[in-house]
Amino acid sequence: TLAERAAHYRSLLAQRPAVVVLDNIASYDQVADLLPGAGSVVVLTSRERQSSLLLRTGGVHITLPPLTAHEALTLLRMRAGHARIDVERDAAIRIASRCGHLPMAILIAAERIQQHPREALQTLAERLDSDTRRLDVFTSSDPAVNVHAVIDLSYLALTPQTRRVFRLAGIIPASLISADAVAVQCGLPATTALDSLDELRRAHLVDDAPDHSDQVQMNDLLRSYAAGRAIVDDPLSEIEHAHDRLLQWYAATAWRAANALAPGWADPVLECPSPVSPPFPAGDYEAALAWCDKEAHTIIDIARHARSHNAKDAAWMLPTLLQPYFQLTDTWTTWLTAAAEGLAAARDLETDLGIGRCTQSLGWALHHAGHTDHALDHLRRAADLQASSGDRAGLAWSEFATATAYSSAGHHVEARTAYEHAAQLFDQTEFPLGAAIVRALLAATHEALGNDDRARAYANDALACVLTIAPRHPAAALAHHQLGIVLSAQQQPRAALTHFDAALTIHRHSHQPRFHAETLEARGNALLALGLVDAARASYRDAMELWQKLHDRRGYELHARMATLSPRDGEARAAATISPDGADIRPTAGP
Repeated sequence: TLAERAAHYRSLLAQRPAVVVLDNIASYDQVADLLPGAGSVVVLTSRERQSSLLLRTGGVHITLPPLTAHEALTLLRMRAGHARIDVERDAAIRIASRCGHLPMAILIAAERIQQHPREALQTLAERLDSDTRRLDVFTSSDPAVNVHAVIDLSYLALTPQTRRVFRLAGIIPASLISADAVAVQCGLPATTALDSLDELRRAHLVDDAPDHSDQVQMNDLLRSYAAGRAIVDDPLSEIEHAHDRLLQWYAATAWRAANALAPGWADPVLECPSPVSPPFPAGDYEAALAWCDKEAHTIIDIARHARSHNAKDAAWMLPTLLQPYFQLTDTWTTWLTAAAEGLAAARDLETDLGIGRCTQSLGWALHHAGHTDHALDHLRRAADLQASSGDRAGLAWSEFATATAYSSAGHHVEARTAYEHAAQLFDQTEFPLGAAIVRALLAATHEALGNDDRARAYANDALACVLTIAPRHPAAALAHHQLGIVLSAQQQPRAALTHFDAALTIHRHSHQPRFHAETLEARGNALLALGLVDAARASYRDAMELWQKLHDRRGYELHARMATLSPRDGEARAAATISPDGADIRPTAGP
């Protein structure tokens, strides 16, 4: 009987202890009779977490993640040969990535490379790039080298609902996906989707995101398997409906996020209704910023896929709606990618509205990347197209971006003209926040042109305007900062300090490290002018740390400046700017 054979097996191990390896087990019941008694050790492997086995045996659980990129490439090199891998290193990296950094898949790929000595690695890499052909490389009549069969074991053990979640999650065209997106894609309540994702985690069919956010990721092999299953098991109409539902939800949520980050920025022409509500309330700045932080790269992937699936305007609107987020966070590299994707989609659709908005976004991103001439070229083209098509809201932002580019290049007269035109357009389109921001920057422009009275008037006007609209918004920090700059230039550091402190209070919650650093440095200048050298040095130090985290050369410049500070610097500046009774005055001579 089975019991007799199990007893004989254990008695043999008792006489001769051994390490027993049981590979790819499915459950405790499957291996209960193979577990040795005292003296021997058993190692069990499984694609699923074996909670029942752990409870019954008190064993130790070890989760083995996929190999790192370096480890995967090393394994491929060891099995396929150093020379071939080193000659085509980029293709080898792609092969390892498409294998999901899984040892079994990499070993199969290495075996194929050895079997085809005259075939370039690029050929295999291109085959693995194809979602529809990728699994063919890993399919074999031998179950020991059949990745498809191994995944089958885990997939078929899932509950029917979780199988459906796995299939539909696998066709989301993004490397990272959130539980909210999975719920929308599958048309399920969020709690139900979370339960299914937990089951998929236990089966190792999804992994948590590397940054430990609430997103999950599915490697390329699993995504190909899931997509193939979806084509076989789900009606095409359901797959298309899932795609549309997800795209509408992302567009509606991005629209809400844009207007939370910049109230009134996303005008109605960019709105896309969705049957599923966005995951945060309207106007919630912190939640909108967190959502964009998490979803920006996913949105770009979704938009790229939407372009190839004839999703029309959503393909260019989605990346365009991220513009306020990119402006606030200064993530210009991702902004460039998003703007380029959006512009390509708009050109495919031949929509003047989309081409104008995306050309403007690309121009602004180029300006932030330091390519001012290219930026101005794109912004002029966007403005011309928007003027001819009647897109006044878009034209206002193109003029604003053009003015900022001119200002950074030192062309203050041209900047003033563009800012004034933008201000008129913002007033006409009833976008008061935009008008307030323009007036704050007009203050800086007039200060640079030596128009002190107009600079102060614009700065005061901007602050009064933004405080009535959004007193905690980063635009309020900008207005406080700019008024502080004007007051400092007019030798009123004590008054300037009040506004710098108000700006810093907002900066601490706005997640804008670059603007935060600028205000800290300006505050240090005001403190130094008041003779408070130690306080100035502390403010400079905080600014320097932010600049260095941003890899901005201003951090090193500020460090060098701090090294030369002495108490006499503060005394000299204070004597030049403060009267005996403590009131700020304008000096008759420079410091």
